[in-house]
Amino acid sequence: MTPLEIERKYLIEYPDIARLECYSGMTISEITQTYLIAPEGEERRVRARRAGDNVTYYHAVKRRVTAVTREESETVIAKAEYERLLSEADPEKRTLHKTRYCIPYEGLLIEIDIYPFWRDQAIAEVELKSEDAPVAFPPEIKVIREVTGEKAYKNAELAKK
Repeated sequence: MTPLEIERKYLIEYPDIARLECYSGMTISEITQTYLIAPEGEERRVRARRAGDNVTYYHAVKRRVTAVTREESETVIAKAEYERLLSEADPEKRTLHKTRYCIPYEGLLIEIDIYPFWRDQAIAEVELKSEDAPVAFPPEIKVIREVTGEKAYKNAELAKK
C-alpha cells in the first residue's frame, strides 16, 4: 500500500527570517526540485536537498486522492540516479529553487517555502495525521489564506514556464 500524505497548504505573508531562525529545533535546507514527464494523474519529481554540507537526493511519485490527501512514494536515491532521472525532465516546467524552514510548533511541523521570485509572500505546509486535524501557527506567521487544493499554488504549477 502506498503511504498517504495528508497536508494543508497556506499562503502566508513573507516571514521575518531572523524570527524563524530563532525557533528551537528549526532546520533550513536549500531545495532544487525538477518535475519529470509523468502519465496523466501522476506527478513525478526529483529533488536535491542541501542542509549544511549534506546533500540528499529524492525521487517521488504522487497521486491525488482528495484535495488534502495524496498517495506518495518518496525514496532516497544516489546522486547518479538523480542525474540520470534529470534526463526525463518535463520540458514544460522549469526547475524550482526554494529555501525551506522547518519549524516544530504545537506538535506539528510547519514547512515554510521561500521562493526567489516572491518578495511579499511564501507558502506554509503542514502535514497532518487526519484531514480534519487542527492547524496552529506561531503568532508571527501571518496567514493570508488557506490554498490547499488550489492549483495555482502547487509546486508543479509554479514550475510551469
